[in-house]
Amino acid sequence: MPVLAAGINEKAQAKAKKTSDALNAHLLQLARGSNDISYFASPITGGGIQVNRFQQLFLLSARQGHKHPSDWAEASWQLLQSQGQRLLKEGKPIESEDDNRAELRRQAEEFAAKQLPMLKALGVV
Repeated sequence: MPVLAAGINEKAQAKAKKTSDALNAHLLQLARGSNDISYFASPITGGGIQVNRFQQLFLLSARQGHKHPSDWAEASWQLLQSQGQRLLKEGKPIESEDDNRAELRRQAEEFAAKQLPMLKALGVV
């Protein structure tokens, strides 16, 4: 049986996929109200992969049917705004709604281009 990563064979990966998918889905729900969790399970490596809260909210939006990074950003902003939260930039809160939305769009586009392909390859999403 071929080894795909760090000693994890295909059979073990298939078994781990169901468990890691369930765990990661639960963690996505927790991200709605907290940034306490910053790692998701990878059935490919058998370890944790760092995923920050905004990236988690983007993944949650994608799972809810939003197709584009701008849609992920808007859904994330709606959630954050409902909780009275703002983004930070250079350690200071971003005050205006437009600036918060713009920063989330920037982060969502960067996530889609850079981190999302890696997360897919590692079986996290």
